[in-house]
Amino acid sequence: MINSGTFAPSNGFEMLPSELSLVSRPPHVSSFSVSLIIPARNEAAGLHAVLSDPIPEFIDQIIVVDGHSADRTVAVVREVCPRAIIATQKGTGKGDAIKLGLSLATGDIVVTMDGDGSHRLSDIAPMVEKLMKGHDFVKGSRALPGAGSDDFTAVRSAGNWCLTAVARWLYGTDWTDITYGFNVYWRRIMVDTSQLSDGFSFEIQAAVRAARGGLAVAEVACFERPRVAGVSKLHAIRDGWAILMVILGEASPRRRVHFRAMADLHLDSRDERAA
Repeated sequence: MINSGTFAPSNGFEMLPSELSLVSRPPHVSSFSVSLIIPARNEAAGLHAVLSDPIPEFIDQIIVVDGHSADRTVAVVREVCPRAIIATQKGTGKGDAIKLGLSLATGDIVVTMDGDGSHRLSDIAPMVEKLMKGHDFVKGSRALPGAGSDDFTAVRSAGNWCLTAVARWLYGTDWTDITYGFNVYWRRIMVDTSQLSDGFSFEIQAAVRAARGGLAVAEVACFERPRVAGVSKLHAIRDGWAILMVILGEASPRRRVHFRAMADLHLDSRDERAA
């Protein structure tokens, strides 16, 4: 039996017991449970495509956070993936949705991906493998060798390159794609998410604070498909400017990180046991 409480979070969220049965998993994650969080608003077609793909056998818990959809988003999840937990946001924004998903997640490892069909479930396994090799926070990248995108416009591609270059310069990382919202990390490193954005900037802040906090960060090559249907919630100019302000603002020495590396948490646990 796997104890999903091995890395209980310390950020004040109430952790609810998983409603899902444990499933078989490959050896590299045999000692850990995995939660998949998918924020979605009016993504019925996209979620049908995502959840109809083979779900990796090591995913223990699937949480779809609905942002007050006016289409069949919730009905599609119930039809295609009955084991998924469906939660409805009280607030608005992608960051707010991820925070709610984290409050429900029981996994030692958390995966966050989009529900528009652009992210591939098959890309999760190599990202989890990076965690198994000692990393704390892993981002997907559309710019690494072997990666790519069928959804990048010229404006978005240029904007992403510029934003990534600024982040690399400020934080001394070798990131290639700072804006891609496909992430995998240890649940327990997110010591406090209350100071993170409720909007698109949540994932940028998380990546930056992981790097600033000295965590082992990495990227994995991913391929972005076109969104299946509907309209993107991302506005290239407006949201690009907002992301730039976040990247610059996070460089302030007054900005607290609120993230802890898994190695540090292990040392804390060992010291507590010794005491």
